[in-house]
Parts: sequence; C-alpha cells; structure tokens
Amino acid sequence: MKGRAWILGGLVAVVIVLGVLGVTSTQDSERANASTHPARGSATPAAKSSSEAVLAIAPGVRRTAVPSQTQSRMTPLMTEFVNAHDDKAIYERLKKLANPSAEELYVMAAILERCADVTDRKWRTSQRWHLGGDDAKKRFEASLSPKVPDRDKRIKAFEAINYDECAGFDGVKVTEKEVRAIHERAAAAGDPKSRAAVLRYQFDDQRRDAKGEVDWSKPAEISDAQIREWKDIVQSGDPRAVMDAISVIWGVGTSAHLRDPREQPIDMGSINLAGMLVACDLGRDCGPNSRYLLQGCAMDGHCDASDLRDYLFFYNAAPGSSQRVDEYRARLLDVINRGDWSFFTFTRGPMPAMAGYDRTSRGSP
Repeated sequence: MKGRAWILGGLVAVVIVLGVLGVTSTQDSERANASTHPARGSATPAAKSSSEAVLAIAPGVRRTAVPSQTQSRMTPLMTEFVNAHDDKAIYERLKKLANPSAEELYVMAAILERCADVTDRKWRTSQRWHLGGDDAKKRFEASLSPKVPDRDKRIKAFEAINYDECAGFDGVKVTEKEVRAIHERAAAAGDPKSRAAVLRYQFDDQRRDAKGEVDWSKPAEISDAQIREWKDIVQSGDPRAVMDAISVIWGVGTSAHLRDPREQPIDMGSINLAGMLVACDLGRDCGPNSRYLLQGCAMDGHCDASDLRDYLFFYNAAPGSSQRVDEYRARLLDVINRGDWSFFTFTRGPMPAMAGYDRTSRGSP
C-alpha cells in the first residue's frame, strides 16, 4: 500500500509539474504575442518578453493592425518630384512660369541643389555619383555572386532605380547665393520646405569663416524666434518639411536640444527615422516600390520589407531604437494633427552626449 501510495503521489507531482510548465509556456507565448502586437489604449501595460524574442522577428510578415493614417498632405507637384526620373523636364517647365508658386520655387531650388554644379560650394556636385544606362546594370550584375540570395530580386530592384534624375544638367552652373535667393522667395511666400532651408542657411551663416566657407567646428546658436519658426514648420504637416526641419535641428545640439516629458534628451537618430515615418503617414510613397526600399534591396540585399516602417524596424534600427521611433512618430503626429507640443520641449544648453567635450584646439598631432 505504501509503495502504491508513493507511486500515486509521484504521478500527481509529475502532473502538477507538467501543468505548471504548460501554463508557463502558454504565458511566455502570450507575452511574446503581446510584445509583438501590444494593444493600443490598454490600461494594463503589455507583458514583456526577453530580448531573445528579437531573434524570431521577420520582415514582411502581415501586421495584425495597420498604424493609423492621417490625411495625405502630398501635393501633385511634390508627388511628381519625388517619383520623377527626369528633373530637367520639371525644372524647364517651372522655369518658364511667369509667377511660380511658393512650392514651384522650392522645387526649382531643390533641383538645382541636387543636379547643378554649385560653383562656390567647397564640395562641388559636378563630380556626383549617378546611375543610368546599360553599363551601370552590367557593372552591378558583375558585382553580385551568382549564388547570392535574392539575386533576381536585387537585379530587378536595380533596374527600377537605374536612372539618372539629373540627366541633361551637365554644364548647368549656379551659385549657392542664387539657390538661396530662390529658397528665400519661396519661404517668404510661405513654403515650409524652403523655410526649413532658410533656417539651415541661418545656422550655416554663424559658422562661416573669413573666406565665407562653413566651418563645422563652430557652434551655432538658436534664437527664440528660430525655435518658433521651427515649430511652425513641423506643425505645417508638409511631409518633406517635417523631415528637413528635423535634420536642421541636428546642427544646433550645442546651444539647445529637445527633451521628452521625462527630461530625457530626444535621441536625434530615432527622431530622424520617426520623421521619415510621419512623412509616410502624411502621404509620401513608402511602399515596396518606393526608391528607398528598392535601393535597400538592390544595394544591400534587404528585399523582404513590405513598407518603410517594416524596413526601418527590421533592417535599420535596434529594438530599443524602434520603440523610441514609434513613440516619437506618434507624438509628432499629435503636433501636426492637434498642435500638441506637450511631449517635446526645447532646453537651452548642450545635450549630455556633447556637454562633456572641450572644443579647444590642440593643434595637429
């Protein structure tokens, strides 16, 4: 009897252990699912899984919930410009206009910056790298091993981006002063993209040396008026202007920086990616046939992403960065849709990442 009771007790113990293991396994699975697809608006924080969960993530998997979209702010002209294979044709058409709009002026300035030989710029664009033609395709195909994964996908993606949008601009010369004058006209007429460009010029002016060249070792100060201008540009909701405004702020990290409600400095790399995703929400093409994704597939073999969000979160950002990017994206949309700046605060002084460094020159080694 005692032996039989001992055996029965052992079986019960085994069943209990297996039950506990089963519950633990189920809980781990639920935690992984909750981490991958957190319930938005839930009062209870989603359970978190180990950092090992990142090893199970794959690009291109259908999401259970699509991020909320806001109304598209892409104009027909900007859609044409973003997708254009021939900037010269757009530029020649706009140049003939007697009274170009603010955005038309911006596009002309942007094309000149990208394609023309800016003669008074230290790094001249006349030697720019460019694609286009059968020779480029042959060189690209020769660079890929016959055994490389997704070879056919990469070649197809390369064919889609194998064009020179600046074709026909050889010999076209312009000065930075002339380009700036166009941006200033557009900014005065209200274009937020050119307003961001003018802010960049203003910060560059603070760094110019005796020869008029920008010395990047010099700090730039941002005034209260410039902070208000920057906020207006972001709040405009213009997809390109949002991205440009964020990139402009990189240049003033020694005089002021952004903080979140926890007094944590905003991570500039993460907010830059968030700005790109906000542009997608605002109507910029960020699908599988957008140039960013096609180039990532062709050049790097990153061919499985379904859209830019998928691409950035899997190929570009670490898990922690992805979480910050998603948070910043949501808060930037609060700014654009509701004028809510409660998450972002400008703080005077350098960010911690730069505060400890001394700019004093010690001469050449």
